[in-house]
Amino acid sequence: MTIEFWIKSNLKNTVNQTIFSTGYDMQGQGINVNLNAGRLTFSFNNFNHQIAIDYPNDSLWHHVAYTNKEKNY
Repeated sequence: MTIEFWIKSNLKNTVNQTIFSTGYDMQGQGINVNLNAGRLTFSFNNFNHQIAIDYPNDSLWHHVAYTNKEKNY
């Protein structure tokens, strides 16, 4: 599974922005990508698995790609 997108942030770092969300099903399966407090966070399985990276608030466009080879996210 690969998620790719272009993002440009010029809002204050305290604003939580949802970039992508599938929502979660009854078993808690789903994907969320958020930008909050200068961190870009990828959350899977009802937030049981998270990966976060620093993200610059520089008003420039950035290409982000995340690939997960696991069978269950």
